[in-house]
Amino acid sequence: MIHQVLLASVVSLFNEQPLFTEPVAFPRSPETSISVDSAKYLGHRIGYINAAIGRDLPLVTLEGSGAQYQLVLQGGTWVSLGYKEGRFPLLTQDFYFSVGPQFRYGTLSGALKFNHISAHLGDGIDELIYETLTEEEKAQYDQAESFTGQDILLVAPKSYSRDYESLQLAWEPPGRSTLNTRDRLYLQVGYAHKMIPRHLGRWYIGVGDCLTYPGHHFDFFAANDVTWNQDVDSIDYSLRTGILLADPTGLFQVQIALTYYNGSDRRGQLVGRRLEQIGFGVFIQ
Repeated sequence: MIHQVLLASVVSLFNEQPLFTEPVAFPRSPETSISVDSAKYLGHRIGYINAAIGRDLPLVTLEGSGAQYQLVLQGGTWVSLGYKEGRFPLLTQDFYFSVGPQFRYGTLSGALKFNHISAHLGDGIDELIYETLTEEEKAQYDQAESFTGQDILLVAPKSYSRDYESLQLAWEPPGRSTLNTRDRLYLQVGYAHKMIPRHLGRWYIGVGDCLTYPGHHFDFFAANDVTWNQDVDSIDYSLRTGILLADPTGLFQVQIALTYYNGSDRRGQLVGRRLEQIGFGVFIQ
């Protein structure tokens, strides 16, 4: 009897929808996805795979005075994988979790979160960078390793983590436009009370939207995000556009989309690097 109650509680957790919908184009919104991306690194264009696993778990839902309230736990990880001779070496990995209240009142919703993120470097980053070297540079590197008898890192791992608070607000204008589109606007701001490296800036603030046009078998959408990140004093732009597939259960939003990003690299191990990235993938929020 007890195990049936526990099982029912777990099922209800995964069936519960969060009151706040994460910004679609924001590069650090928790989601489950896989995409093939391309960017320049040290003057060379490289291809790699970005994958993410993320989930919202509403723990408690309350209602009162026409509003709804939730306590939500979030967790996720972002992984970048290279490709070499049938293998997918790990390049970078970022871990994330948060907890905090959410609310919805009519067309307004929001989330206050206490977040943590940390970043780790994979062994595959050296393999990827090695392939971008000239033949002369490769010979010098191989000679240095042979002389020392030790592996020499081309990219040294960094200590990177931050604990931060964030506030997100979203507004869905009532009704439809003349083109029968649906729109969603949002604003978000965050401050890191603990940052490693310590010299990085602590604030970020961003705005964005997601415009959806309903079709016969699927919907078309386009989402934008513009965020100022004080850590490297950068204004970063992100775009995602494609189609939304119908989900009979209403629990997930499945997107097949093209992506574009221009700004500071949000992977913690590559902080401070400029990134212009294009890609194509499947995203589940």
